[in-house]
Amino acid sequence: MEFTIKKLHYIAYIGFISGIIGVLGTYVISVARNDVQAWLPYISDAGGDAPQSTIFSFSMIIVSFCFMVGVWICYLLIQERNEKRDVKVLWLNRLLLLSGVGTGAGMIILAVNPTGHLRKDGTWVWPIFAPHMFGAVLMFTSGIGIMGLLLICTYILDYPHYRKPTFYVRCFAVVVGLISGLLTAAFCPYTQTDKLKPPPDHPRDYPPNTIISAFSEWLVVITFMVFTLSFVPEFRKLKMDIRLGYDEQRKPLATSTSSIHESTFSKSSDRVV
Repeated sequence: MEFTIKKLHYIAYIGFISGIIGVLGTYVISVARNDVQAWLPYISDAGGDAPQSTIFSFSMIIVSFCFMVGVWICYLLIQERNEKRDVKVLWLNRLLLLSGVGTGAGMIILAVNPTGHLRKDGTWVWPIFAPHMFGAVLMFTSGIGIMGLLLICTYILDYPHYRKPTFYVRCFAVVVGLISGLLTAAFCPYTQTDKLKPPPDHPRDYPPNTIISAFSEWLVVITFMVFTLSFVPEFRKLKMDIRLGYDEQRKPLATSTSSIHESTFSKSSDRVV
């Protein structure tokens, strides 16, 4: 049995829309409920308290799934385009796949540890904050890694015709994402976690200079969203053929390698990865 999956660019759209809902939607609800101050909370704090934590966590899980599937498609596409079997591209592509898994795993860890939750005994730093921060660091470092690796692979494969709008968008996203990520980490008040803990009867009161870290975090996430949309022009050209077969001598279901085509280019429209 064979079937074809088209309109793969909708994966990028779904991830983008889910991210918007998870970030901006929970921010609006949190400000309206006086859970956070309007200027400017960490994104995870805006989505940390119930009921908006449900929206935040669910949307982040959807985004993580779209990211991992999207990176896997990019991996197959780069594999297809690497006709000369460039060793650098082969290894960078493997790192890209690993970074996709890291980004997705980081999002899920972050999502299932909302910062507005507390244990019954009132503890927060180690059971909630520490795993949340681990997920955030894993997500941001892997996500910035994805952007950089894709940029380098695009440059190598398209050279000398790499000067395309998508390339410059990704260049901008990598630079902004890297600088913002470093500022987020540098100005985060790790040593004042008692002030980051959710208070019971008023919005969080962040330590001084935390605004730089919070603003940079918002900038990193917006950069990720813009970068996600950069997949659309490439994914719009693709289709994926999947062939399933059953071997009578081997009971497990055998699945052939998925094939991916660039439907707009005749040189690769009928080639199988």
